[in-house]
Amino acid sequence: PQFIDLADIWMGLQDEVIILSSINNFLWELQNLSNKVSIVNDYDQTKLDDIAQHVDILTDAERLERSMGNLITDCGECLIYYPNVMKDFEKINLEFLGFCAWTFATAKGALIPGNPNNGVAKWRGKFYAFKSPEAAAKFGKNPDRYVYEALNFVRNHPEYIHLFQLHEEIKAMQSQEELTEKGLQLKVRHNQKIQTDVHILPPYIDKDYTSNVWELKRRALRLLY
Repeated sequence: PQFIDLADIWMGLQDEVIILSSINNFLWELQNLSNKVSIVNDYDQTKLDDIAQHVDILTDAERLERSMGNLITDCGECLIYYPNVMKDFEKINLEFLGFCAWTFATAKGALIPGNPNNGVAKWRGKFYAFKSPEAAAKFGKNPDRYVYEALNFVRNHPEYIHLFQLHEEIKAMQSQEELTEKGLQLKVRHNQKIQTDVHILPPYIDKDYTSNVWELKRRALRLLY
């Protein structure tokens, strides 16, 4: 039994090393980007106040505090797991680093923290957290669509691939269909070679054509005299 516990501790340390390595790589990329930025545009606070005058702006901590206790009860066909019911709940690997999956898919990559204490949804073997029960209910109406929209957004914005560790998922989407409002439209990416025809138009030979410079000069003199 002690050896099993030691093995679990060792596996946990390996997971920590992987996480720290990912964070280190991410911070290194941010540092490289910050060094390349030479001009910082100051935002106009008055314009921001005008835009958000009717919106209640919350911090992540305030948002989590307000949603505490509002358990997720409806998520379509997704299975719902709660912290006090599922064993090793804290070890669940949440997709999108625990950010609200529905908000990320519908708000063009908005990173709003989910609240797993209110429950997480399991769909096709993966777990998703949400900012509120309403977001979970909307996600449950069509989970495949929202997951695909999120991955399609990540595919078009490569900076999220390393952040969410979605290399395998994005690689698997290279030849899949693209989701649109009208339905699925095939968008296949592959290499293709094109050979241009040598003679597109029918051949034509001008009997009076010549490339001889002296002949051209002789014809020019005949036009003058």
